[in-house]
Amino acid sequence: MGKLPAGVILTGGTAQLAGVVELAREVFGMPVRLGVPGQHLSGSLIDAVEQPRFSTATGLAMYAMHELARGAAQAGARAVTVDRVLGSVRRWLTDFF
Repeated sequence: MGKLPAGVILTGGTAQLAGVVELAREVFGMPVRLGVPGQHLSGSLIDAVEQPRFSTATGLAMYAMHELARGAAQAGARAVTVDRVLGSVRRWLTDFF
């Protein structure tokens, strides 16, 4: 079986369970680390989403932001910011948490 040069990155709420990283290291036989959103993020929302349980939502919001920015650049529309895109995610999260 081929190895992943960078190892395995665990994300999501379950990744925060005690001993999961060590268990994954043993099972996969390669480096394992806990993935935390935050790289390439800025603004007032970073503290709200800088936990592994928000990695999927943050990744999807970043993908949407990049797609909107690409479309805006092609159409000459106004700039898309992280705060603008993640603002709706923050409102949704505060409704539930």
